[in-house]
Amino acid sequence: MSIKFELRDALDATPSPTRTPSEELQDETSRQGREADRIDQLPESEQAAARETERSRREEFLRRIQTLQGAEATAVTQQGSATGS
Repeated sequence: MSIKFELRDALDATPSPTRTPSEELQDETSRQGREADRIDQLPESEQAAARETERSRREEFLRRIQTLQGAEATAVTQQGSATGS
């Protein structure tokens, strides 16, 4: 399995609606640590490409989590407005 295939699979995954952005962030932090360890074990000739792929994946994750956090904040605001809070 290639690194690009793994990246595509991860980016195509639909986030679970029952998970909070905080939980997603905690899982992602753990995943990033495991991935850094995996990259360190690669042959030196493959590490630069793997790090670049991981950097792109992290940027995409940050964009996704920021979107989720924005949607969550909007939902809370709208809920408060609807209840008069």
